[in-house]
Amino acid sequence: MALITKIFDLNLWNYNNFEERKPRIIEAIKKCNPDIIAFQEVRDDLRFNSRGYNQARQLNTKLGYKNFAFMKTMDVNKVNNRLQNPDCIEGLALLSKYPIVKVLRKKLVQHDNDRHIRGILYINIKTKNDIEVCVVHFSPNRLFSKLHLEETLKCFKKIQLPPIIIGDFNIDGQCIIAGLATNDYRISTKVCACITLPETMRTIDFILLPKKYKYKSFYCTGTDLSDHRALVAEVSLRPV
Repeated sequence: MALITKIFDLNLWNYNNFEERKPRIIEAIKKCNPDIIAFQEVRDDLRFNSRGYNQARQLNTKLGYKNFAFMKTMDVNKVNNRLQNPDCIEGLALLSKYPIVKVLRKKLVQHDNDRHIRGILYINIKTKNDIEVCVVHFSPNRLFSKLHLEETLKCFKKIQLPPIIIGDFNIDGQCIIAGLATNDYRISTKVCACITLPETMRTIDFILLPKKYKYKSFYCTGTDLSDHRALVAEVSLRPV
């Protein structure tokens, strides 16, 4: 594998107009031709798909990536410990051109008064230089999302090869992230500032790249793929 790896990230916005958006997402990914794809808000909903045939698997039918990982994070519409829609789950997914050799799924702390259950999908990908990738989707509550980032960074603090962290952080702007992660990571928006949630003109999706690597390029694309824009990064895996 070349020392340059391309990453594509998108919050899928579950099943909102998905059949209309699906061909556009596939086209955007094929045009980008990434090595690694990260998805958030991936639904497995029996109203729309057969069991296990979640949105990421549907997209991959046309994309043809050989390596796939999924993590269930929550039962949708779970209120007061009663399942209102027991046939719908949501989670994180990753597709890779290269072999996945290890997958760890970890639930994050569910804070008081937060109905959202979040987790991190940690994956080791086998290449000439092994890559550790972590897909995240933090709470939409601004305080809880910051606590989820702190929890995630703490999980990897002792690892000699900290992962590339990708996803929907639900944290506005880079200041909070920079305050927590700047010692160990390069923040995508410092390469190219862009709005990732156009409807509210917010930047809440990021890629955090361990400082041993560097960005070759980074940009956002697509206003018709989801309510989020996609992140695209080319990263050099050659240690700096």
